[in-house]
Amino acid sequence: MPLTDTAPHHRFAFLVPLFAFGLVGIYVVMRRSIPSMPAELAFVPSDVANAWHALVHGSSRSWHESATLAGSMVLHMLGASILVAGPLHLVSAVLYVWLFGDNVEGRLGIVRMSMLWVAGAVVAGVTHVWLHPREQLPVVGATGAIASLLGAYLVLFRRASVRFLRMVELPCWLFFASFFVLQIGPVQQAFGWVGVLDGIDVRAHFASLLVGAAAAPLLALGTKVPKAR
Repeated sequence: MPLTDTAPHHRFAFLVPLFAFGLVGIYVVMRRSIPSMPAELAFVPSDVANAWHALVHGSSRSWHESATLAGSMVLHMLGASILVAGPLHLVSAVLYVWLFGDNVEGRLGIVRMSMLWVAGAVVAGVTHVWLHPREQLPVVGATGAIASLLGAYLVLFRRASVRFLRMVELPCWLFFASFFVLQIGPVQQAFGWVGVLDGIDVRAHFASLLVGAAAAPLLALGTKVPKAR
């Protein structure tokens, strides 16, 4: 692969290929057969905002009804975490999860990395709803969940670097910065990507990254530190 990193790799990663090939497969199915998939799986910010208002102010609502409503909001945010907006979004999502996810999985294990993915998806979703409570289009958010993995990587492997063609080596934090810079409007305009990544809010991704960075030390408790290569 032209891109590699210097952090210890996990030879028997399970979640990384599952996430990567799953994103590709779901995107292909969505584009070719089920274009309505985002509306069915993802969340609409205005709907979530209304549901949250009803949950908070619905004093007559039973515990079961409240739990069902809250569960529905979370499930739709998780549904959004397996969807991408287009080819460029897909390529970036697969690249980052494939390149850095195996390191995080090797350190945290399947269960704890799954917990991190769920936390990142929910935090990114909640942040997006908070920023855009009246938005009425479905939100797809695979990179929102992936940002939490990047945050964990930055903490667990902060001294790692990214190598390109075995010639150029950059600190991982500098490479990760591109993940956010390329989502900024003026940068997209400079590259002629206007409309390609519409609906993606870099602030939601940053919130997810912060959650990953904060949760990583706790999730890593009791795990073995892999030897550097």
